[in-house]
Amino acid sequence: MIFVLFLAAGLGAGVLRGGHLKHLAETPLRGLRLIVASCLTHAVPAMVNPFWPWLVPPLRLPLLVASFVLGSAALLFNRRLPGVWVMWAGAFLNFIVMAANDGRMPISIERLRATGGAKLAQGIVEGKFFGHVALTQDCRLPMLSDVIGLGHGLSVPSIGDLVIGIGLMLVVSGAMRQSWKMRA
Repeated sequence: MIFVLFLAAGLGAGVLRGGHLKHLAETPLRGLRLIVASCLTHAVPAMVNPFWPWLVPPLRLPLLVASFVLGSAALLFNRRLPGVWVMWAGAFLNFIVMAANDGRMPISIERLRATGGAKLAQGIVEGKFFGHVALTQDCRLPMLSDVIGLGHGLSVPSIGDLVIGIGLMLVVSGAMRQSWKMRA
């Protein structure tokens, strides 16, 4: 949800700065296979985990590293887009905290419940989710975890998520202001 808000803010900022949606549509996006591979490396284990829970834990950290490397390569291919380095910095912050916590993102259960996510919070406490773990005193780098409560109906992002969102906003608004036909 948080990224949808940043996307909307990027579109709004792009229009306010004199940008056009046609420029955004013409923006050359390179490394699409890397982006898809990074997303699948991150998502498939979460889908497999309920069926074969014994298979996923030893693969958590290697899959996190693979997802980050593939995503970083995709961002490198698109380094000319404004805001891409900001997105990478946010992804790096998330990678650091997840790597320090066995490939999972700690999340504040109290803040998740406060946003209306009681059912999701219960699932995390029960260990049903591949990518998250309840934030406890044993978690490393808690300040980089999903701890920012945004209010009812919204998510509980991390600092890294907010930095990624700002980068997304910069990419969208900046791409809307540039004509890519002559550059690509």
